[in-house]
Amino acid sequence: MNRIYRAILLPLIGLVLSCAIHAADSEQLVQEAWKSWAKNDQAAVEAKFREAIAKDPGNHRAYVGLAYLYGLQGKEADAWETFKHILETADNPYPYLFSAWSMVRQMHNQDRIEPDVVGFWEKLAEKADEGGVLRAMANQFLGGYFEKRGALEKSHQYYRAINAIDQWMLSGPYDNISASGFDKVFPPEREYKPGKVYEGQNGVPAKWFPIAGVRADYWIDFQRYFAQSDAVFYGNNFIYAPQDLAVQIRIGTSGSLKAFLNDELMIEYFDENNNDLDTYIVETELKKGWNRLLIKVGFSEIDRANFMVRITDAQGDPVDGLQISTAPQSYPVKPGNSFRAIPNFAERFFQQQIEAQPDHLENYALLADCYLRNDKAIEGELVLRDALKLSPNCALFHYRLIEAYSRGEKYDEIATTWERLHNLDPQIPEVLTYRFYRFVENEQMEEAEAALNRLGELRPESREWFAAALNFYSQKRQVEKIIEISRQAYEKYPDSWDFAYMEATIAIQTTRSYQRAIEIYQDQLQKNYDATILATLAEAYLQDSFF
Repeated sequence: MNRIYRAILLPLIGLVLSCAIHAADSEQLVQEAWKSWAKNDQAAVEAKFREAIAKDPGNHRAYVGLAYLYGLQGKEADAWETFKHILETADNPYPYLFSAWSMVRQMHNQDRIEPDVVGFWEKLAEKADEGGVLRAMANQFLGGYFEKRGALEKSHQYYRAINAIDQWMLSGPYDNISASGFDKVFPPEREYKPGKVYEGQNGVPAKWFPIAGVRADYWIDFQRYFAQSDAVFYGNNFIYAPQDLAVQIRIGTSGSLKAFLNDELMIEYFDENNNDLDTYIVETELKKGWNRLLIKVGFSEIDRANFMVRITDAQGDPVDGLQISTAPQSYPVKPGNSFRAIPNFAERFFQQQIEAQPDHLENYALLADCYLRNDKAIEGELVLRDALKLSPNCALFHYRLIEAYSRGEKYDEIATTWERLHNLDPQIPEVLTYRFYRFVENEQMEEAEAALNRLGELRPESREWFAAALNFYSQKRQVEKIIEISRQAYEKYPDSWDFAYMEATIAIQTTRSYQRAIEIYQDQLQKNYDATILATLAEAYLQDSFF
């Protein structure tokens, strides 16, 4: 019997030890890859990450690093294929998905790269993070996906599944010069009297009015109802609860935000951010009966002003029994509610990862991307600076800083960082693209041509190369080259509206006919049901009638 046990157990022990050794070797290779990235040796970085994966196919850290490398190299399809392994190997893949949301969403707008778009997102809409943030975001994506393709009924089905509140009274505009309106208490914060007229921005009469309809995606877009900028706007409604209910009130905005429940301030955020749904989540209680919900949004530095509100349970599901009204209701004024801010689940996850393993550099990039996707520029910049303390010359972190600076409107820092990136790693396609357009702007056409040629070597026939080449030959007024490259770009990327519009414009100018342009616009509408394309097609029909 002992011999039998030994015959079974010894091979198993050997297998376990072998796996442990391979896993340790894989981790060492990941660390070596990041050391190579400190020297910006892209070939070595890729080789080390690939070797780490070969040693341990379950090492999600290697997939994260490799996906970031491919993203930096402009290899979006490779980045996505690599990222999919993270979803399979990480114990909790949802924070990674939140962090990489922009990349995933961009890839899935191109079905030629990822054919099973709907299946991927429908699974996510059914089951994702425990708090339900990604489920709502997946429904939002699917709504936009089908809206873009003209399947409006199906699009509406997914948008409705977000469960956003669409009944509001609005009031505005109120003064907000240099964001001064954020701390001013305008009349809507003191009372709710729909028939009363107040003095608004520049003496414009301001009163409450109901909105006849909202955007298809249920974002309440103030620019649909007001022409003014540098202004503060309000949204108001009443929520009926059949009994005292513990709920989460979840808000996303473009603009600064103050949110009041029963005249008590529950959220305030001065920075004007363009963020997504559920950016601000507060756990609180709705009192039995009617509760007043007031949203204050201001914008003076950004070009959008909107908000979305969802009321859910802790899992992100709708709360049964609630009713919404815009009519005045009796409500408990300042009942002394408690308000507990719920941190973003992905931000919290990567903060904990950094605390536990401060030398795992990928977590700094992942946390920064969580911040930046919700326009938290300062937080994103700070975590990237922490990463640079550990790896001062790693081009990845300098590259991500550019987005942080852009969102934080630090334009001088953007320019100096691009130049620093060129010194650190001139083989990054976006660095070459940036330098190309700077050369063109400064009429340094020889240098621009050299940058264009190098970009073509790194990313041949990429969208970026075609766009740069069209710009270059337009500056040179080489019409034949423009026509040739435009045709190539449109054939390679028939889903691109920019290239389609260029090809249609050339067709109009060279044939003195709108027929070919109309065909191009009609084809585009099959892929991208968009108001701009519809308007362009209508104009083409009108002009064609004159011939």
